[in-house]
This record gives sequence, C-alpha cells and structure tokens, in this order.
Amino acid sequence: MLPHSSLMYDLSHGTKRVLTSWKSNSDPSPGSFSPEITPQVPLQGLIRRDSLPYWRTGPWAETRFTGFPQFDETYVSPFTVVQDLATGTGSFSYSTLRNFNLSYITLTSEGEMKIYWDQGKRWMHHLAEPEHHCDLDGTCGPFGLCVRSSTPKCICMKGFVPKSDEEWRRRKWTSGCVRRKQLSCQANSQAKETDGFYRMTNVKTPDMHQFASFLDAKCATKLLDTVHFLSSGETLSLRLARSELAESSLARIIVGTASSLSIFVILVVAAYMLWRYRNGKNDASKNDFEPQDILGVNFFPIGQGGFGPVYKGNLLDGKEIAVKRLSSSSGQGTEEFMNEITLISKLQHRNLVRLLGYCIEREEKLLISEFMVNKSLDIFLFDSTLKLEIDWPKRFDIIQGIARGLLYLHRDSRLRVIHLDLKVCNILLDEKMNPKISDFGLARMFQGTQFQDNTLRVAGTFFGVLMLEIISGKKISRFAFGGDESKGLLAYAWESWYESGGTNLLDRDLDYSCNAIEVARCVQVGLLCVQQDAAARPNILEVLSMITSTTDLPIPKQPIFAVQTQWKLLTMCHRLNIFSLSMT
Repeated sequence: MLPHSSLMYDLSHGTKRVLTSWKSNSDPSPGSFSPEITPQVPLQGLIRRDSLPYWRTGPWAETRFTGFPQFDETYVSPFTVVQDLATGTGSFSYSTLRNFNLSYITLTSEGEMKIYWDQGKRWMHHLAEPEHHCDLDGTCGPFGLCVRSSTPKCICMKGFVPKSDEEWRRRKWTSGCVRRKQLSCQANSQAKETDGFYRMTNVKTPDMHQFASFLDAKCATKLLDTVHFLSSGETLSLRLARSELAESSLARIIVGTASSLSIFVILVVAAYMLWRYRNGKNDASKNDFEPQDILGVNFFPIGQGGFGPVYKGNLLDGKEIAVKRLSSSSGQGTEEFMNEITLISKLQHRNLVRLLGYCIEREEKLLISEFMVNKSLDIFLFDSTLKLEIDWPKRFDIIQGIARGLLYLHRDSRLRVIHLDLKVCNILLDEKMNPKISDFGLARMFQGTQFQDNTLRVAGTFFGVLMLEIISGKKISRFAFGGDESKGLLAYAWESWYESGGTNLLDRDLDYSCNAIEVARCVQVGLLCVQQDAAARPNILEVLSMITSTTDLPIPKQPIFAVQTQWKLLTMCHRLNIFSLSMT
C-alpha cells in the first residue's frame, strides 16, 4: 500500500476496498489475511484471517488508533481517517512524514502489518503489528483481560471469575470469564441497590463491533479483546453489582495502606540483608557498605517477570540494584527461589547475572542482583524500532557471550549446572549490550559422574532455538511457516538453509550489517543443535568452537519441525532428574 492510497467502505453501495496478503513469500496468490476498516463509530482497522477477526487497531481517536500503546496524544501520525455518517462512507489513508521521502505499508503472508520508511541506503520498518500475544483477537475470551506485562497473560476483569477453572489451569483462556454477582438489571429485580461502574485505566478498549455498543444499555453486552497496557491506553468504565464495588472500596483502603507499609519495610529489610551479605555473612566478597548507606535506598517498579514484580533500587553511593520479589501468583515457588540462591551465589562469570543478596521474611522472598540497564534481550529483539540497535555484529557477539556463559556452567565452574529455562527474556543486557544469563530457578546441579554427555546435548537444543530467534528476530512461539501453524521457526530455518545456505533467515532489517559467512555458519550450527536425533546434536563446547572457527561443519539432519514437539523439549529437560540430581 503506497502513500495516499486508501482502504474504504461505502454502506450505500455495499462496497469496500481491502488488501489481501500473499499466500507465502514466494507465492503471490491470495493468502489468508486481509486488512479493512469497519463502519462502527468511531471506525477502527481490522485484519481478518480467513474472514474471522485476527487483529484490530482499536477505535480512531482524532489523531491515532487507541490500540497502539507506543503512541500517545503527542505522536505525529501519518494516518488520515475520514468518516461521514450522512453518506455512510469511511476511508483510511496515510502520507509520508516530513523527515522521510518514501514509505509504504506491507502485509506479510503471516498477517503482520509493517510500515517501511526510506532511510538513505536502506528501507527500515518502524512499526509492525501485531507484535504481542495480547494483540491477537479474543485471546482471553469474553470479560478476560490480556495483560501485556505479566505471566500468565490472561486474568479476569474485576468482578468476574473464569468460566472454566480447568481450562484456565491449562492456560486455555478463550472461554473467558463470567460475572461473580449478577447485575440488578440481569436479575429483573426491584433491588434497592443499583449497579455501579468500576474504572479501568490503561486499556485497549474492547471490541464493540461484534457485540453491539454500550449505548444499547443491555446488561448482557460482552467485552472481547480487552488488553491492559503498562502505560498509555484508554479508560473503561465496567458495570458491576453494587456489592462488588463496596468490596473494592474497602479493599483499596486496607490493601493500599498495608501494602505500601509492608513493601517499604520489606525493601528496607532486604537492603539490610544485602549489607550483611556483602560484609561476609555469606560466601561472597566483603564490601565497605555501612548500614546508613544501605537504609537510604529508594525503590520503584520496573517490570514483571515469571518470578514476580521487579524493582530498581539506588543506594546512596549511587550503586544500582535490581530486586525481584516472589509473588504469591508466580509460577515459581520457594524451591525455585532457594535453588536460584544456591546456584547463583556460587557462580561467577561475566556472562552470568551476579547475585548480591537475598531476603526471606515470613512469606516475603526477595532476590537482590546487579541492575541491567538495557533489561532483557527480547525487548530489543522483537521491537520494530529497538531491534535496529542490535545489528548483526552485536547479535553475533551476544550469541558468543551466551555460549561462553553456558560453557562455564557446563564445564568450567566448580558446580556443573544445566539452566533448563534458557530463552531470550532470560538473557539480560548491560550498558555495553553484553549478555548475562539470568533466572536460575529451574536450573539443576550435577555431580561430576552424573554429568552425562546426552544431558549436555539436550541442553544445547535450547541454545539452538535461541540462536535461530536471535538471527531471525522471530519468536518461536508465534511464527508459522507458510501459514501452517503445525510448522514453526525450525521448519523455516531448515528451508532457508536448504535453499540459500541460511542467509535468508536473517532479520531483513539487518541486511546492511550482515556478514553472510557468519550468518550462514550460525544458522547451520543452530540447526545442528535442534536435530531430531539427540545423539547427533553438538554440546556447547563444540558449538562455541564451530561458530568461532572456519573448519567445515557437519551437515544438519532434519530438525524437530512441529511446534507441538518444540514445546515438548522443556518437558524432556525437566525429566533430567533421573540422573539423581544433587541440590547441595
């Protein structure tokens, strides 16, 4: 789609203008995805997949679509939307911005909409949607709220509970949620208590196109495709029974006061424990911290991980620290918490995150580690703008750094450790973009005689997947090869290597910085790590040697194509405890 061309609809003539994706990158026949604009008020953009809703922009709000959390009211929009209710017409178009001479919008065969701008000698895309699981239509079902910053990603709205507890335990959320207490209008009663409204902030407003609008005042209106953003977003008023609102008000008074006090006390205690830890109470090097320096810390939240909320702290001497707080709703428990303390405190390597201290106070558990300025690799790798900051030479350095960290764990440390949760969100980046492996909650420690070669080869499989994600800039959990959901990133990498030696797998935005020999070599090594035959996979020492040398590489055999099989890798690695693991 070129500047000044448009998508449109005309209700009076029953016509509309839409786009259609290619079937695949090499097959221009009509594919499964088509974007359009819908005639609701205000209108919104919608991508359909085989005629069913796949992704939507959220309603148009004067200068922007509300479903883009990265854009606020100050965003200079290239989009123009015109809606004429009298004639029943509407249109969407875009123009180039002042700083760019050329641009275009494309729809990939996988249903991803991208905007490309001409920046001198290369095209660079500055927006790609959908970019998150929460962006996909109906992920959490009716009255479910998709939270972009937490795990698990779906929760029920205030006053609602899962429709099927069993399905939600299995992380199948599409059945959605149901009201915990009926509204007065649903009960058809003459109740004295009327319903009220609960304000939800920073949300992508639900899809009203499929379920009529709020203006019909029907109690039974369903809310679908509602997303909670970390920042930005709109305010939604949710109708609830008066008793739900009363409970909420009382809870806010109690919880707000108690939690503020408890978090302050906990973090102060954590800081004191850190001071004790650094002064020789544990087997770490002694440091010249004084109690008055430690107790002056200031904390604020910076994110949410599988472990729970993460805070950044600044000591009075300027040192920055990260504090991870084990949440009661976390997928990890006390065993994983203690396991991480046991392992990280005994491991020291420039490519591992360093533990500074910990705190256990009744039900509260905190881990204190060095603060990583650039957060995690996935933030850069899967963001259409930030990904440009990690060109191919930097990605190659990151791959080598991770491999060196794993080699230390597998061979060179005084313990022998298998990580078991190696993925891009667990690779942190310091101020110089050096990678550091984090989150050792699921890691396992082996004694020398128990450290079988097959164990190393299974662990190397995760590194192979990680390599292919870093090279391609694509998530293994979301990528579908040729529109076939049974084939994912591994199948795409295999075909790329078979047809072009692997260079086609590289993130398209990095062509300008590409060393074709390094890329092809890394793709081939990544495929060797994910071969169907576990005995044929290299261990991490062999991997590091392969990617840093110029010797001929073995020819990879067929990888594990099926997405379902890919996720069985984790289950397989969890079964490694048959080797009589030692946790001492």
